[in-house]
Amino acid sequence: MFLRGCLPGWSGQRTLSLSDFFWVGADENPLHPLLANGLIAVVNRHRKKALHFRSRPLWQQPLYVLLKRDGSYVCGCCSLEDGTLVLHPCLANQKRPEHLRNHFDAEVVGQVVTISRKL
Repeated sequence: MFLRGCLPGWSGQRTLSLSDFFWVGADENPLHPLLANGLIAVVNRHRKKALHFRSRPLWQQPLYVLLKRDGSYVCGCCSLEDGTLVLHPCLANQKRPEHLRNHFDAEVVGQVVTISRKL
């Protein structure tokens, strides 16, 4: 409750609802270093187009929350390539990129704009 007045300014959104918050603290091996020790991610649901900037390294790419058809959520860097969502692992020791058919296997919920972490 004490963060209620700060979150709109931090996230860049005027209004926030409970559906804009996602629990990211359960992942022991997150796909991105920004998610390490993360607890809650605030998502902008209006930014659903997965953008990938070739001039930036993977650790500087925007993060997105994806909803898979099995009902699970995944958070990480992704891009849309010929109707396929490609989920890019950020660290070299993680698995290979995962390819998901857009709107069939998964869909973009929104872009992560704020992450709260435990210290």
